[in-house]
Amino acid sequence: MQTFARTSTIAWIIACGIGLAGCGGFVEMVSDNSGQAVQQQPASYPPEELKPVPPTPIAIQKAELDEPTWDPAWNMLIEQALPANLLSSRREKEVKPLCPQFRHLSKGQRRAFWAYFFQALAGAEAGLKPTSDVHHTQPEVDVPDLVTHLPVHQQGLLQLT
Repeated sequence: MQTFARTSTIAWIIACGIGLAGCGGFVEMVSDNSGQAVQQQPASYPPEELKPVPPTPIAIQKAELDEPTWDPAWNMLIEQALPANLLSSRREKEVKPLCPQFRHLSKGQRRAFWAYFFQALAGAEAGLKPTSDVHHTQPEVDVPDLVTHLPVHQQGLLQLT
């Protein structure tokens, strides 16, 4: 039951932000540059391609409680580090459940979508606490690491193992 509640919370947070990130309403149409080579390395982008990202509901609550919250500078780091394949309109099928208008978004709006997505994920996974370190004791998630055979520990904003 806890897994369902956690999944529901993550889905709710991401769904709330879809409209804020430009996925819900009218968006400008852009041409598809699918004929160009895909750039694999992150690059610097013009300021017009980097969009401000609104705070998630969890970030707002933490700010109201005067607790550490999402650093807006992290949005810029995410937007600048995104590989070109995450910005491609070819991702539409994979992203459509979260952002039905993804293929119609400008590059800047796609960057903002991904920054918001990672912000929401970090809020749900680690409570926006970058030093979060968790060892779950529930049997369904307390599994050994396949490489080290030690119990799995999740760390950081995205609770990576």
